[in-house]
Amino acid sequence: MVELQIKHIENLMGLDGVNKKITPFHPKHLWLINLREHEKKYFDYIPNYESYLAKNTIHNASYTGFYYGTPVVSFGLINMFPGVAEAWLIPSKELNNIRVALPFHKATKAFFDNAFDLFNLRRIECTVDLTNKDALKWIETMLFTRDGIKRKFGPEGHDYAMYSRLKQ
Repeated sequence: MVELQIKHIENLMGLDGVNKKITPFHPKHLWLINLREHEKKYFDYIPNYESYLAKNTIHNASYTGFYYGTPVVSFGLINMFPGVAEAWLIPSKELNNIRVALPFHKATKAFFDNAFDLFNLRRIECTVDLTNKDALKWIETMLFTRDGIKRKFGPEGHDYAMYSRLKQ
C-alpha cells in the first residue's frame, strides 16, 4: 500500500522513482543529510528532534527525497487539528545546486498542490524564521500566503512569519 502511494506521489511530483525519488521519512535520514546552518540549530533546541518528527507526522505524509542515492531533503506534514496540518522541510546544502534543487522544488510544490485531497486537509501552515531568507523565498514559491508575524517566537527569540495555504 505504501509503495503504491509513493509511486502515485512520485508521479504527481514528477520524480522518476530511480535517480530522483522519495521514500517514507525515517529519523535516520536526518543524520545523512548535509544540513544547512539554520536546520542544525533545531537539533539543539528540540531534544530528539528526529524522533519528534517521526512521532508527530501524519501517517504516510512525510518523505525523504534522494538525488542519485543521496538524501537531499526531508519534508512532510504534522497533524495539528482535523483538516489542519503544519508543513515541515529540512533541506540539505546540496539544494544550493539548481540541478539538484529544481526537481525537488517542483516535487514539493506538487506535494502541496495534492496534499489537501490526499490527506483530507483544508489548511496547511508553517512558521519561518525571518532570518532564514532561503526558507522565506521557498515557502512563497510554494504559494503560501503570509498571515502575520509571531514576534520573539523562535527558541532563539527571533521573529517568525506565519504562512498558510488553503484548499481551493
